[in-house]
Amino acid sequence: MAKSKQKSLNNKQLQAIGLLLEGRSKISVCEELGVGQSTMSTWCKDPLFKGELDYRREEMFTSACEKVKANLCVAVDVLAMLMQHPDESIQFKAASKMMDTSLKFKEVLDLEPRLKALEQALEIKG
Repeated sequence: MAKSKQKSLNNKQLQAIGLLLEGRSKISVCEELGVGQSTMSTWCKDPLFKGELDYRREEMFTSACEKVKANLCVAVDVLAMLMQHPDESIQFKAASKMMDTSLKFKEVLDLEPRLKALEQALEIKG
């Protein structure tokens, strides 16, 4: 009975993914790991390597978004406090940031029902 060959990433590929996620350049990663740029290029085209890198990037982004959500109220409180600062330039900057952020937030909230309506319309036509 033949054994199935399931491909997995080797240690250097896993290290490369970690370094890339730290923001290192591909050239820097190659130098640190002692691999050629052509090897790195081959790895980046490999669906398994690319999939793992994409998966871990998405995990990092999701984690960062959760931290932002957890601290939103604190950030709003700080801006509200700064809007009471004695220095008018600080008040203005805090108020401007609060307004800009509020408008962007509203745009995102308004976008969701519009997207759902478009998706439903496409389902009806499709």
